[in-house]
Amino acid sequence: MLYFAVAGLSYYFIFDHETFKHPKYLKNQIRMEIWQTLQSLPGMAILTAAAFWLEVRGYSKIYDTTEEGPGMWYNIIQFPLFLLFTDFFIYWIHRGLHHPRVYKHLHKPHHKWIMPTPFASHAFHPLDGFAQSIPYHVFPFVLPLQKFAYIALFVFINIWTVMIHDGEYVANSPIINGAACHTMHHLYCMLFEQAPYRSCADHSQSIITTDNSLRYQIDCLAAIGSRTTSCSRRSRR
Repeated sequence: MLYFAVAGLSYYFIFDHETFKHPKYLKNQIRMEIWQTLQSLPGMAILTAAAFWLEVRGYSKIYDTTEEGPGMWYNIIQFPLFLLFTDFFIYWIHRGLHHPRVYKHLHKPHHKWIMPTPFASHAFHPLDGFAQSIPYHVFPFVLPLQKFAYIALFVFINIWTVMIHDGEYVANSPIINGAACHTMHHLYCMLFEQAPYRSCADHSQSIITTDNSLRYQIDCLAAIGSRTTSCSRRSRR
């Protein structure tokens, strides 16, 4: 329900419908994105439920009240800690998914959407989708996490996943992975699919490797030339 609610709102109020005119946008693409998501969600849900079961059965460091945790100070710092921890490890998982021996089996279905819509946000192979969520489940086994903060972060992550696929270039930030960065990732990884691990994997979510991804975008623009005109025009707004 969260997927349909957030993706639907993003599609109607944020998504740039000019994307439909892009030559790499597929016929009936939204229908195919939703169908792939519906096929993948049950598998991802089963794997996620197993992780949640371990967490709520007391094997993790999830706590309820402030008195049970490290203190009031940690109730605040747990949010940036969670985001930094998960972002770092998701970068390496994402990079691994772009390895030639793995990419075609797991991650390539997600890159079928060269010009993605918000409905592509969860259109993964189920193992691919769960693999990129592993750091979210590992964190509460390594560091304490308040249970309501965990729920809030889980919702935020799903919303953010939709946002980076909405194609709306609100900001081309050198720090935050937004739609501008992630749309380029989808576009260039397909155009340069022969070397997805060496270069495209560098263009990922990690704050630490942003400079590499930006340099890669520049190199791709120079290589593609006029072919990027229709897709890059929005990034100059």
